[in-house]
Amino acid sequence: MEKIKSALHHNRYVISSFFLSALIVLTVYKLRDIYPFGGQTILKVDLFHQYAPFLEEMRSRLLGGKSLIYSWETGLGKDFIAQSAYYTASPLNLLVLLFPAKMISETVAFLVLIRISLCAPSFASYARYHFRRNDATLMIFGTLYSFCAFITCYYWNIMWLDTVVLFPLVILGLERLVDREDLLTYYVALTLTMIVNFYLAVLVCIFTALYWVVYTFSKDTESLSVPAQIKSGLRFAGLSILCALTSAIILIPVWNALKATAVSGAGFPDFKIYEGSWQLLNAHFLGARDAVLARNSDMPNIFSGVLAIVLLPLYYGNRKTGRTEKILMSLLLLFMLLCSCIRPLDYLIHGMHFPANLPHRFTFIYSFFLLCMAYRGFLSLKETSLKPVFLFAAVCGLMIVVFELAVFPRVKEIDRVLTNEDLTLNLLLLIFYPLLLRLLKTASTRTTAQMLTGVFLLFACGESFFSFYCNLSDTGDRWAYIQYMDSMKELTAALEKQETDPFYRTEFRRFTTINEGSLYHFNGFSQFSSLAPGGISSLMDHLGIAATGNSYRYYDPTSLINAMFDIKYVLNKDGEHPRASNYSYMGQIGNVWAYRNDRTLPLAYMADPAVTDWETENSDPFTVQNDFLHKAAGIKDDMFIPIKEDSVSTEHIRISEGGQPAHFNYRLENPGNLDLEPVVSAEFTSPVDQYIFLYVEAPNARRFVYATPSAREDRELSAGRSLIDVGPVSAGDKIHVEFALTKKGEFEKSYRAAGSVSLFAAGYRDDAFQKGYDRLHSSVLEISRFTDTKTEGTVNAEKDGILCTSIPYAKGWKIYVDGKRTKTLSIGGEGLVAAEIPAGRHSVVILYDTGLLLPCALASLAGIILFLLWLMTGRWLRSRR
Repeated sequence: MEKIKSALHHNRYVISSFFLSALIVLTVYKLRDIYPFGGQTILKVDLFHQYAPFLEEMRSRLLGGKSLIYSWETGLGKDFIAQSAYYTASPLNLLVLLFPAKMISETVAFLVLIRISLCAPSFASYARYHFRRNDATLMIFGTLYSFCAFITCYYWNIMWLDTVVLFPLVILGLERLVDREDLLTYYVALTLTMIVNFYLAVLVCIFTALYWVVYTFSKDTESLSVPAQIKSGLRFAGLSILCALTSAIILIPVWNALKATAVSGAGFPDFKIYEGSWQLLNAHFLGARDAVLARNSDMPNIFSGVLAIVLLPLYYGNRKTGRTEKILMSLLLLFMLLCSCIRPLDYLIHGMHFPANLPHRFTFIYSFFLLCMAYRGFLSLKETSLKPVFLFAAVCGLMIVVFELAVFPRVKEIDRVLTNEDLTLNLLLLIFYPLLLRLLKTASTRTTAQMLTGVFLLFACGESFFSFYCNLSDTGDRWAYIQYMDSMKELTAALEKQETDPFYRTEFRRFTTINEGSLYHFNGFSQFSSLAPGGISSLMDHLGIAATGNSYRYYDPTSLINAMFDIKYVLNKDGEHPRASNYSYMGQIGNVWAYRNDRTLPLAYMADPAVTDWETENSDPFTVQNDFLHKAAGIKDDMFIPIKEDSVSTEHIRISEGGQPAHFNYRLENPGNLDLEPVVSAEFTSPVDQYIFLYVEAPNARRFVYATPSAREDRELSAGRSLIDVGPVSAGDKIHVEFALTKKGEFEKSYRAAGSVSLFAAGYRDDAFQKGYDRLHSSVLEISRFTDTKTEGTVNAEKDGILCTSIPYAKGWKIYVDGKRTKTLSIGGEGLVAAEIPAGRHSVVILYDTGLLLPCALASLAGIILFLLWLMTGRWLRSRR
């Protein structure tokens, strides 16, 4: 008991910093009406579409004893190990097991609270070791780290927050490694960092290596000679490699999955200084808007507290801090700032890749080192003159006013960082902090100094609260996120009881969150994941599905798409499906309407050998779908008959030379004038009574409108492209389509200056589809046993052909015919798994096994064993000495 009391007393400021940060988070939750304080939820962007559904999927699979290797719940099927390693590998996420599914948004809010709050004691633990302090000042700078702009702007990327928590401990471990040859802290902290998020771990490793140089060369050269520095470097490098080896069970599956994704093929970029470089100074101040879903050229999230800026002159004025350290630390911070404003450096620091929508992902490291410098300055207050502080504060105040009111309005591509209210607040702090520092410097008693330190802590909490409150402005309705859970639980249970097919897929006509298969636990079509294989994403794009490089969404499918991908049940929310006549109505359960699609192909079916020559590129989606029926089913009839446009008109747009009316490149006449809305309109006439589909591809449009004599719809253009199920029209009916090319980024002051548009219409012939469907359905895989990783069945092939599946192509799939492994093929590029099957009746086994699990586990085990041997050998040698 005495030991516990002693430990609690020794760590009282570290522990208190956790509860102080938690109190700030809870206060913001209360004021933002986050449940249970109100009806709102913190779920937004990727937290809404990815992390929350994937956490619920993990919870369900762990508690339900389902496969942890492969899952069919989204994206037609995916590697669950890779998904878990990428999105949910943090040990903290196991807390989700304590909550029911309907509390997923509250679970996530709790996990965000825990992670943000842990940042403060992590920083405090490092600062206590590095600065040899154990007082309330630890709480001041720990709190500022917990609410630096990276965290308050990217709190919804919960898989990143663990890295922010661990980074101070990595640096603590590095210093202990250099100072004391202590292996344990660095090994544990860096290994955990690599496990919880491999991507930020790369950035951590880069800047940790740079800091090793700073820390090593800043030390007294007499206490650390050149041979000792070399030995220290080898120890640092060897231990870092061991951390990577121990993390192999996570790193290798993620790396293997990422190799198959659709990544940018852009080469090394030209030299360019971002326009947002003008905003670097003002981004350090309170109220700087969050750069979320922004361009790479937008300002970085580097706010770390006005107090940190005010204290910098004390750091540089402190004579006890070595000149080498000041120079190297300054160069380290300058390098990070340059990486956020020079295009080639931005490309290199992010692993030869430009991060999409979430720029400058290393800025939490910048905040950490900036706060360390500020803390050292704060501790040198008694020995350092305050004149530079007053001068620097005055210069900063003048510059932010000039930039906000005079410079930014004249820079073409950027807008103001701070509002007038923000400016006023920052100017007051720039006046107040130097005066408060003077009072603390001249404090005559310890009690007075402690009271003034408490005032600094109070204002640090105020800055932290203000930053988090402003950036947690985008909340959503809690009930809207969970309102279908009860109905879906009842519906999926009912389908499992009545369904005789061992495998089928289900989808909502319109999604609330893209990964609803993970949220509601059905075998789904749609997916939004950074691990989406590039082959299937590309195929979806060519088929006309609303798809991007890392997502595809079930929007207005054709009969062929429903059949190919075994979409047996189609669900609609809060009402009857507008195309109910295309399906068999099953009934209503709660607020979900269920329909059965009676024309589906099972997980695998036989097709003609010509399907391997299926042409998916350089064609419109209607031609691609026609070609599939021609090649796979061997029919000559077209399912889609193109309808030529009557006219295409544009406003405030110049069509590029050589452009075609339905597919053209364009340039806006005046993209900076937001009053001149660039619009494309087209009109088609149906020559006969028929069923009509449209396809629109316009990445710079957000919405479009189509109208027929009997219907009109204004809807989102999901992913910038989509099929549109117009429905039946009569001969002579006009179909009018119109959309505005007004999409622009959050910080962009103009429309996108150039782009391309594709617009096609086609009449659908059900008789042609039925003919092709009948041929394909005549020889299908009769599944006798199905698990998440293995499908067994028999197929009766009338002739030599190709066994086509609706499984996204991945190298882990193996196919056995009559007990012998056959070559796994792909159709539609690298879209879907397939195999050659000779004529006759055959037993077929389709198995998923990447072959990585055992080697990766052994590699991780080897890493642990080698570390333990190193640790014990070192202790033995020290004891001998």
